[in-house]
Amino acid sequence: MTQDEQLLEQLMEVFVDLSWAEALPLVLQTTAWASLSRTESLPVDLTLPRQMNLSPQEQADNFRCVQPLISSHLTSTSWTVDATLLRHLPLLIEKVVLLEKQGLRKWCADDVMYWSSEPTPATSAIAPSLASFLVSLATFDAPDQIYLPWERSGQLAARCRRRNIDCWIESSTPLAVDLVLAQLSGAYPQIYKNDPVLSPAQSESGQLKQFPVSLSILEPAQRYSLKDIENDPHERFPEKTHSNIVLSVRHLLAQTHGKIVVVVPNGLLFNAGAERLLRADLLQKRMIHTVIGLPDGLFSRSSTANSVLILDTVKPSDSIRFVKITEEFTASGPRKDTELAKLPQLLRATRDRDDNLMAINVAVSAIARDECNLEIGRYLLDEQTRKLSAVLAMQHTTKMFDHFEVVRARQHATSARGVFVREIQAADLPDYGHVLSASKDSLFDLSTAKAQSYFIQRNDVLICLKGAVGKVGIVKSAPERGAGGWVAGQSLAILRARPSGHYDPGALMVYLRSPMGQAQLSRLTVGSSIPTLQGSALKELEIPTMNIVQQGMAVEALEEEASVQSEIEALRQKQSKIASALWKL
Repeated sequence: MTQDEQLLEQLMEVFVDLSWAEALPLVLQTTAWASLSRTESLPVDLTLPRQMNLSPQEQADNFRCVQPLISSHLTSTSWTVDATLLRHLPLLIEKVVLLEKQGLRKWCADDVMYWSSEPTPATSAIAPSLASFLVSLATFDAPDQIYLPWERSGQLAARCRRRNIDCWIESSTPLAVDLVLAQLSGAYPQIYKNDPVLSPAQSESGQLKQFPVSLSILEPAQRYSLKDIENDPHERFPEKTHSNIVLSVRHLLAQTHGKIVVVVPNGLLFNAGAERLLRADLLQKRMIHTVIGLPDGLFSRSSTANSVLILDTVKPSDSIRFVKITEEFTASGPRKDTELAKLPQLLRATRDRDDNLMAINVAVSAIARDECNLEIGRYLLDEQTRKLSAVLAMQHTTKMFDHFEVVRARQHATSARGVFVREIQAADLPDYGHVLSASKDSLFDLSTAKAQSYFIQRNDVLICLKGAVGKVGIVKSAPERGAGGWVAGQSLAILRARPSGHYDPGALMVYLRSPMGQAQLSRLTVGSSIPTLQGSALKELEIPTMNIVQQGMAVEALEEEASVQSEIEALRQKQSKIASALWKL
């Protein structure tokens, strides 16, 4: 625990009957009062030391007089200091004045929202080391001004102000930022209460204000309606989407003439739809300079996997540096959370252009245009993937879509309409042998286009695309299509042999289940909370070319496995009957 955290704990000792979340508003306003008292902005009779000999009522009255000077946003109901809380004010004033003589004058309260054990939704915070890392990335070229939209905790703004950088801050929840900045001696920037997407900062001419550097942390919680953006006077949003991540990045691009450092959920790096359209545009304009994969545990209220994008709207780059922060640069924090370590070395590894085990430069032209995938694992290979690439480089390969059609499971919900069918689930795919059953009852509408193509056919290979990614099975016998037929569950896809293909489905099944096949599928998997294999990536999968003899050997091995599996099932049934007649109910 740092000395700054210890000072906060000593202040909180006044509130034995309140939680930190309840006490924090009054604590920060009182310490800001002390900071103001060191300047000439307060009349002498309103300075904090002069309150020591006043009655509790006089202290409360003076406190209310000082509040507007601390923050113009103190009308927020979640931060209102009511009469119940004000009864602690006399003891708190006494404590603050005492601690002023013991280090509070030098108190660095930048991370007070992170230290609080009960952060509120309005004040989500990040690990202090991450805040320092982001600010260092953004201010490397010592800009005079920085744009901080969606600042919530004050951690970024306070660090920028300590570097004497002018901050322009926009936030829909600005009070926490205001109170953190109020701990700094001297003037601090005005904080604008607004949503940057809906009502962005404008210059006097009515155009969007331009900044040399922007720094922001984006969270996926909020969604916008299409009505919010369709009439945007600044034409910032070519993608018509509800995604606040896409819209927020577009806003940053519109208001930045220079560098953008933005933390985004990893989904932006690989998701289809509007996210892909945004990536394609950034790649085409060569605005992406760096992608940095962050370790888990750096955010106080979120388990979402995140990355840092470094963009530049002025200086195009023909290559993208992919960096994965490894265990060497992480440490366990005081609450068993994650902190970044060795920041100077980490910053050098990010800025250097040499390839190493944690960073690689990839030409923009090498990024596949169909997916525009920016997930780090696609380019920065671990040891197993490097071995896989070396092995594949020595073999003749062919693409999956040359031989197999990828049929995605039809997206439907069980309803009162349609015929009864059975869905094959991931659990129905056996470790060995053939798929023998479909475990889930469902209804299926036969009247829609291509309805028949969704039914499982003989020699279809099934692969799990979500959750148990890479689990595979093959169907050797299936009911007729229509009522009573089998369809793939929502997490599965069908690999169906093309008439023009020359690849035995059984051979494909054996290869995909092999260590080499599983390593390939693992490399294509995206997402962390719910691993997902995208259909477009599966179509491009390189599979080894096999001659007739090799395919025959693979199919023979599969049939032998199925035979052994049948014997195992027969033995299990026999085993279950041995003592079943004893002590029957």
